[in-house]
Formats: sequence, C-alpha cells, structure tokens
Amino acid sequence: MQHEGIGTMNPNLKYGVLAGLVGAVLALGAGPAVAQDGVITNARIIVGNGQVIENGTIVIQGNRITAVGRTGAVTVPAGARTIDLAGKTIIPGMIDAHAHGSQGDDDIVPNQNWSAIAHLALGVTTVFDPSSTASEIFVAEEMQRAGLILASRIFSTGEIVYGARSPGTLNDIKEYEDALAHIQRLKAQGAAGIKNYNQPRRNQRQRERNRRV
Repeated sequence: MQHEGIGTMNPNLKYGVLAGLVGAVLALGAGPAVAQDGVITNARIIVGNGQVIENGTIVIQGNRITAVGRTGAVTVPAGARTIDLAGKTIIPGMIDAHAHGSQGDDDIVPNQNWSAIAHLALGVTTVFDPSSTASEIFVAEEMQRAGLILASRIFSTGEIVYGARSPGTLNDIKEYEDALAHIQRLKAQGAAGIKNYNQPRRNQRQRERNRRV
C-alpha cells in the first residue's frame, strides 16, 4: 500500500484513520462552526489496516481530512496553520459499542455536552448506545452530523423494547401486529437497531426477530 496521499489509500481506510487526531483538531480551533485549514506534521500515524507511517503529515481543509501521507510527500496548502506532533502517535478512531450517556434533559439537547466531548478527547469517534431516550439521542445524532454540536458519530436503538411489567416501561408483545408496530416506530425515529430486554417468553421475542426491518 502506498501512502503518498489519501487518494492512494484503500477507500475503506480513508475515513477511519484518525482519532487521536481529535486533540490536534481542537487545538486548531476546528469546532463545529469553524473551518480552518491546518496541517499536522511529523507524527507517527497508525493507519486503519495496522500499517504505520513513521513520519507522517495530515492535511485538514474545511474541517475535513483531505490528505494523509509521508511528511514531504503531501502537498501542504499555503497559509495553513501547522502543528508539529513529533514524538506523538495518531491512531485510528475507536468505537464504543456499548456507550451510555445523557444526550439531553426534558427533550432539550444542549449545544455543549461534556460527555460527548470527553468521548472525543479519549479518541472515541463513534458511539452506539443500546438504550437511550429517542427524543434526545436521535436529535443529537442529527445535530452532530450537521456540525451543530461537537460529538462522536452517534448510533442508538432509542428506547428498549421492554418486557418487564414495570410502570411506564412495558412494551407488551402478544401478537404479530404488536411486534411490527414497535419495529416500525423505532425505525421511523431513526434507530440503528432494536434492543429487546426482559421479554418473558421466547415466542414474543421470536415475533420481534421475524419483523426486524
């Protein structure tokens, strides 16, 4: 594999190359509302397939990574701010596949979320939350994708399909139509998956499984 520039890399690696990069991007001032050209140089870069660029450069333009390659082999835009990360290592973005954390309160999503920013500071660029409040987490997901808040990419099931007979939580699935209604509701809200929890009987769980769309 060549590393002369991001265009020569495997397309599957282009967008997962860089998560330890977050601190440097924040140092450039590239928050949600700021687009500033920047160059990170002299870093040790671990590429998504495990290969390593011992002395690499990353170019950021308009809040997008546009080039990754060996230092001296990548075209650097004129006037870009440069950060020298000699002695530092940049790793691929990490995925928290079972993340929990409030995305809002009383259906209000804040424009700064300390939990989301902490994920980024620790190199987590994608989170999957298997139990959350649909009216908050799917709003936060769309705001992140629109660049309105600083956060990792967000995916979630929304509320779980809960089978325990507790006040305010029961999703009683007795018939095919019950399972279908829950699946369609969650899909329409934006769920990336379904979490079924404490459903008492196997035939009820099976109805959900057969209707996942």
